[in-house]
Amino acid sequence: MPSFLQRLEDGWHVAVRHLPLAVIPLVVALFDTDKIRAIAAFDGTQFGFRLGLPTEIVDVWQFVSVPNDGVHVELGTPGVEPPLAFALVPVWVAVKAGLMAGYFGSIRDVLGLGTYDFAANVRSYVVPFAVYLLAPYVVLVPVAAVVLRGGTSAMVPLVIVLLLVFTVLAYLLWATPYLVVLRDTGLLAAAKRSYALATGDARYVRFSLYFAVLVLVTSAVATGVVVNLGLAGVVIGVVGFAPFGLACNVMAMRFVADVDPQSPSFDPFEVAESPG
Repeated sequence: MPSFLQRLEDGWHVAVRHLPLAVIPLVVALFDTDKIRAIAAFDGTQFGFRLGLPTEIVDVWQFVSVPNDGVHVELGTPGVEPPLAFALVPVWVAVKAGLMAGYFGSIRDVLGLGTYDFAANVRSYVVPFAVYLLAPYVVLVPVAAVVLRGGTSAMVPLVIVLLLVFTVLAYLLWATPYLVVLRDTGLLAAAKRSYALATGDARYVRFSLYFAVLVLVTSAVATGVVVNLGLAGVVIGVVGFAPFGLACNVMAMRFVADVDPQSPSFDPFEVAESPG
C-alpha cells in the first residue's frame, strides 16, 4: 500500500489535471456566508486548529477555525437565520446534494476513465446524497428549536455530547459517500460497509488518523492567513484551497477503492510508490 503522502501527491496530480472540478469546493465555500461574515466582522488576531475527516466536499472551511461568539447551532443554510432557515433546509440540501452527487461521481470517473459526465452523476446519485445530508437535521433541528426557546445555557452539556456523537459518527461513516458511487449502491449499504471498514480494517484507522493530522497541521497556517487577513484572506483561502480540497477528496476516493474489494480498481499511481 502506498504511504499517505504518496496518496496526497497522487491526489494533487489528478486535481491539477481536472481543475474544473475544483469549482465545486470553491462554490460550496462561498455559500457558507455565515463564516465569511464572521471573519469580516472579526476585529483582532486569531490562531487556531481544527480536526476533520473527508466526510463531504473538502473546502477551505475544513481547515479554518472561524471566530464565533458563544454556543450556537448551525443549520447549514448559508446566510439565513432561523426560523427562515428551517424552511430553506430542503432547498439547500437539494442544491448541495446535486453538487456532491456530480462531484463524487465525477472523481470516481476521472480515476477510472480519465473523463466524466457531471450531469449524469447528478441524476444517478442525488437522492442518496440528499438523504445523507438530511440525516444530521433529524438531530440538529430539535436542538435548534430548544435553543430558540431560550434554553441556550442549559444546552451547553447537550451540545458537547452531540459534538462527541457526531465526531464518532464522522469517523465510522466518512467513507459512505465514496462507497455510494464506487459500488453504485444505496446509502444504507454504503453506510454498513463504511462501518465495517472503520471497525475492522487497520488501514482505515491509519488513513483517518493521518487525514486528521493533515487537517490539524494545515489549519494552523490556514486559520492565521484566512481569519487575520479578513476578506482578502477569505478570497485567498477559498480560491487556494479549492484544488487542495479536490486533491483530498481524490485521494480519499482512491483509498476507499483500494481497501474495499467490491469497488473498482483504478490505474496505478503516477507518483512513485515505496514499499509499505
